[in-house]
Amino acid sequence: PTPGAIYLQVAAVAKAEAELFVDVLAKKGFHALYTTAPIPNTYRVLVGPFQDAAAVSQARADLNKAGFKGFDALVRKF
Repeated sequence: PTPGAIYLQVAAVAKAEAELFVDVLAKKGFHALYTTAPIPNTYRVLVGPFQDAAAVSQARADLNKAGFKGFDALVRKF
């Protein structure tokens, strides 16, 4: 992640699942990546970066429209 940037965290999972999430999100047009989490063998799946709260809200709505319902994405600043 870019230092100081804002991302939506859509999952915290094992590496294989994180890679799958990133692939699916990218195919749906999202800029997605994964990074290590504080818990061993766990990776955060992030969408972003975003410039402001309005962009975060729009991305959250776009994720829901793309079928990522039920994922209460967390806002993370790196």
